[in-house]
Amino acid sequence: MRQQATFLLILLALICCLPAVAAAQDASLEQALRDLGLNDPLVTLEADRALVVYQQPVAEMGSIEAELERVARVLALFGDRLAPEAEVSLQQRFDDGQIMQVVGTPALGNAFLTGEVDATAFEMALRFEPLTRGPLIFEGTCSPATGDTCETQPACACYPNESCQPANPAANPKGCLTTTEPANAHLEGTEYACNDGYVWNLDMTGCEPTLVCPEGTQLTDGKCVAPVAAEPTSLLADQPQIEETQEPLTGLLDPTWILWAGGAICLTGFLVLLVLVIVILLVRRRKS
Repeated sequence: MRQQATFLLILLALICCLPAVAAAQDASLEQALRDLGLNDPLVTLEADRALVVYQQPVAEMGSIEAELERVARVLALFGDRLAPEAEVSLQQRFDDGQIMQVVGTPALGNAFLTGEVDATAFEMALRFEPLTRGPLIFEGTCSPATGDTCETQPACACYPNESCQPANPAANPKGCLTTTEPANAHLEGTEYACNDGYVWNLDMTGCEPTLVCPEGTQLTDGKCVAPVAAEPTSLLADQPQIEETQEPLTGLLDPTWILWAGGAICLTGFLVLLVLVIVILLVRRRKS
């Protein structure tokens, strides 16, 4: 009985320690992310994927090369926790309300850090998924913290389903008030984000189901279209055309020309023979 009680006590102690061990692992991972420069990172780790959510001040964004290296180091950090090809999503929450998600794999991050792929190939291999609509592209910058609004700064322009009402208490920091809620979207702070399985339409007025193109087609401007096949060209067709600068030789085969040529030859032969005969006669007379 004493041995059974001791065994039960040890088992209960192990069970109680398991959550603490898991929490310590998460805490160490989040601390490693802080060491890489991520602000307030939160990690959701599953068997075949991971999600990292962190705050990103726009003013603290570095160069493209520096940001790519940081993304690669975050991806590589999960190399001993996930399979090499498991997806790791980095969800950047900017201080202007926008949310960008970057998806990669530990193997891809290691390939960039070891020099197997360059920055261009690494950036092309990453998947960028804007969860919010992103800022409208206008000249200048929008800084609501310094008093910029949609009335005073073009870069603070409102979306098509919003109106500019800075005096309205319900308006967002830019002074924009939602007049029509985007379909299939939800609020993430002060900005709308598409629900899972939806993407923003071209007008940025609502979200539509993610379009999956059938085999043999590709997504172009929001539509599935068949790729345009290049027309086969002949090698002869590629050669430059050479203009004929010489006159055709058909005149050489003219029967009249042939008759004249034959007559001239015969006449020349007759004259040569006549000269020979005269020379021979003169020689004989001289000998006699």
